[in-house]
Amino acid sequence: MRLSKTARDFLIGLRTGLQHIGANPVVLRNYQDLPEAIGNDVDIFVSQTSLNSAIEVLVREVEEREGAVTHIHQRGYFVAFWVNFKNDDVALHLDLYPGALTWHGLEYLSMGRFLESTRHYRDWRIPHPAHEAILLILTSLLWGGFFKKTYRSQIEGLLDDPEVKKEFRDCLSNAFGDSGSELAAAVLAGKPIERIESLLAVKLRAALRRRCLSRNPGRALAGMAGHWLWEFRCYFVSRPGIWVRVPHDNQGFDKELNRVLQYFGGVLDERATVSNKCVRMLNRIRALGKNHLVILEGSQWEVQGEPSALVDQLSFFDRVLDALARRASKLKTIVD
Repeated sequence: MRLSKTARDFLIGLRTGLQHIGANPVVLRNYQDLPEAIGNDVDIFVSQTSLNSAIEVLVREVEEREGAVTHIHQRGYFVAFWVNFKNDDVALHLDLYPGALTWHGLEYLSMGRFLESTRHYRDWRIPHPAHEAILLILTSLLWGGFFKKTYRSQIEGLLDDPEVKKEFRDCLSNAFGDSGSELAAAVLAGKPIERIESLLAVKLRAALRRRCLSRNPGRALAGMAGHWLWEFRCYFVSRPGIWVRVPHDNQGFDKELNRVLQYFGGVLDERATVSNKCVRMLNRIRALGKNHLVILEGSQWEVQGEPSALVDQLSFFDRVLDALARRASKLKTIVD
């Protein structure tokens, strides 16, 4: 996705601000065209101890360019932001990722080892090739139980140096023991690991738990407890989505609604057309963690102008707030 000048200036300002506060920012993947263009989003590692300061830097850089944070989603291991700037029709999705080197609170790549090996790229810091390959493989394999085939050629390119291959094997073996060595051998041999991805994910998760608990049980238990506390807050504590009153029978409504959804950058998990009497029930079930766009039948709304103007016309009867926004009132994302 090509970025506007405002969005490019924002990313440069964010990088400078994060470096200034000592947040150790590292762009984890898809950095090749920064700051002119990005993929679907920008993933930036920051140290856990600097997370709150990093959030303040991000919000300040957005506000200085008259932008708005239109949605925030926080989990134990990352904070996701969707940012809109004036005259930009598509939201910029950016993740601050303090837990990029972990799974369920368990560290599989030492932060010290990771930071000491980072490289310079266009004034940004990027991971060591071996570490980048590990993150490309494990982010989907550990969390989702699958291997992203679209990264295969990129991973092969990262692992074309003997020293990089050695670091790749050493890191996986240190984190997962024999299971990690098996994964490293399969990747370096070019084997199609997607055929055994589910079984491999189970083995790696079990090995990581076992090794972390044996090495430092206190730290491992604290990490897992912290992770599941965040998951509980995310999925079982009410987290409002975006609820709007719009007519369900306007000519061309679906086309215009798609423009609004694009403007919000894909933060809405689903939308539903309901009658007013259903709202109370849906208020209860939204605690399941979905971001709902609820269309209320019979409401009056006319579609006019660009997406930024459409947002102003929407009659919001809930504010888009999550746990982070409740703690920091200045991070209110959309007002009535």
